[in-house]
Amino acid sequence: MYPLSLRTASLTVLAVLFLTACVTSTPEPTATPIPPPAQTPAPTVTLAPESSPLPSRPAALPIPVGLDAWDFFDPRDPNLPDLIIPGENGFRLDPNWGVARIDYVYRWRGLGDPVFDYQIIERKDDDYQKGSDPVDARSVKALLEAISRLRPTQFVLAGQSHTDDYPSWDVEITGVDGQRILIISASTGNPGSGPWNILHNGRLYAQYDGSLAGPLANLFPGPTGSPRAFYSPGGREPGTVVFSTQGWPYQLTEGFVGLLPIADGFEYQADATSGEIRGYIQGRSSVGGFGNMIIGAITKLARIELTLNDGRGLPCEIEDVPTDDPAGAVWTFTCSPGNVVVGARYRYPTHIEVETDGARRIITDGELRGVWRASPPDRLLLPPSEEIHAALAAYEPAADLLTDHVLASASYTAQIKPDGAQSGTLGGEVVLLGQTQANGTILRYSIGVTFIIENGKLTRWQLTRDVVETMREEIVRLALTRRVMETAPAVVLNMWYAEVPSEGDAYPTLYPAVKINACGTISAQTVPETGKPLRAFAFNSNGGLEQADFILADGVPIVNDLDLWPKRDDLGGALAVLIPPQLDTGDHVPFERIWLHNELFFGDATELTLWIPEDADAAALETYQKIADSLPVPVDKSSDSLWTAKGLTFMVTDEGALEIVTCDSK
Repeated sequence: MYPLSLRTASLTVLAVLFLTACVTSTPEPTATPIPPPAQTPAPTVTLAPESSPLPSRPAALPIPVGLDAWDFFDPRDPNLPDLIIPGENGFRLDPNWGVARIDYVYRWRGLGDPVFDYQIIERKDDDYQKGSDPVDARSVKALLEAISRLRPTQFVLAGQSHTDDYPSWDVEITGVDGQRILIISASTGNPGSGPWNILHNGRLYAQYDGSLAGPLANLFPGPTGSPRAFYSPGGREPGTVVFSTQGWPYQLTEGFVGLLPIADGFEYQADATSGEIRGYIQGRSSVGGFGNMIIGAITKLARIELTLNDGRGLPCEIEDVPTDDPAGAVWTFTCSPGNVVVGARYRYPTHIEVETDGARRIITDGELRGVWRASPPDRLLLPPSEEIHAALAAYEPAADLLTDHVLASASYTAQIKPDGAQSGTLGGEVVLLGQTQANGTILRYSIGVTFIIENGKLTRWQLTRDVVETMREEIVRLALTRRVMETAPAVVLNMWYAEVPSEGDAYPTLYPAVKINACGTISAQTVPETGKPLRAFAFNSNGGLEQADFILADGVPIVNDLDLWPKRDDLGGALAVLIPPQLDTGDHVPFERIWLHNELFFGDATELTLWIPEDADAAALETYQKIADSLPVPVDKSSDSLWTAKGLTFMVTDEGALEIVTCDSK
């Protein structure tokens, strides 16, 4: 439903990608939910209401007046009832909601045998069953009551205390009214595998104390993973919950509920211009067995069908997608429901059938939900976490900026008490979005800054209105920026600011000291340092500070880490300005990648990397050879697909163009 810049990897995939350390040690038990003690049977699953409800939270993130150049999208459907309501200590599940089905998925990967467990509880008349076995209603009631003490969050939260042990739980509860609630966790080392994340109707909540674990384990006993060895870095204070923001689940970014067995490989976009819903399903790949999931590797997409508003079934067209991955299997699908109205909300019940390597046909149902749009939105926005918004609002320089900027994201790591984030430390990055008049047009911009909140109070914040306006106006006056804005009028200027480095206290986006190597007229320097803040910027960037194109030093733009992919992304038109003319391939296939590194990680000299496309014909290869031979330094072409050159950089000319020069030139 959204462009790549709005999507993040699913929680399960993120867990797989954690650093794996082959350290021999005695394995601990995996942080698997522990069944609760026996409870007195309850006659029904009706929940008792809590007293002293909290004030309800705004249904949508307020957008400051005048911030109209941005196209924001709130995934919440105002026509659906709220099932997560204020309770005595945070938010809770509506006690009047009736449950028809519970899908439970447990996955484990690590240094050991993988585990996949899929169980279903269904309501049959007034009873619950798992297969042919009865399920005590009191156990269902205990789970529903445990969906409480929830705090609104902007992203999924997860914490890993050690390597080689990556569990994940995905639980979807379906009500008798068809509404669905998703519960997910992928944490180890915290009480009850918390935080537990709740997604309902475009809103995320977190339970920090892990009390959902017991009722879940009681309802769904089964196999769990156990690492043969692991490495734990330590550093946790007893009695705390440690976690970080981990992006969004696909159900939120893509706009669907249900489809749990294939959710991690399902993406689509509803295009109002063509009147089509187009998407793809990834059945398997060689990366971590993706697609193997809980049903086996998918070998065939047999059927996908939407149910239209009038009740008719609409089969979608399916096409196999060739892939270079020998283990890969991908399919695209196209559905044309008709009667499309731009701006109208849609809800299409969806039926999907797949076949697996175990010769099984798996049927899964769900619903696609969203808004018909002619183009993807600029940003998907969820309200920020209460503790972060409250801390910023209580600090005048930050509160002042929030009057005409929107808090787009707050990414952080935290170590807090299980009863809430007011009793611990959060550190990370806030990104604000704004707009201004520049060079005769409206310029949209973002600015990132690190923050620390301790016991509910903001203790690090380096942005003021004067800092933002001074930095923005200085960048706008650059000839480079003027050229970019002329070529790509809809460009977004991305900025990052820091007065002190933040190593160790602002994961996942660190603002470390940046070393600029001496090259040509550029002198060696490190920012930030006393009296010289770090001021970095880029154009239409989807990344963070580590991918900032330029550092602004003494009013001069210096290339920091310019990473261009001419075949994949034209950066909204800005690419033409950022490629030096010496690397222009004309009418021939462009380079796959042009990457200039200018950081300490790559040594004390800058390095240019040119990736050669696989589909380049003989004429294109001849052009690449001529370009390489014309560069002012030798090019290492020992690899057919990757050429490198050292001792050069890209200088920004007085006219705002980029020019290749050697580091020996003055």
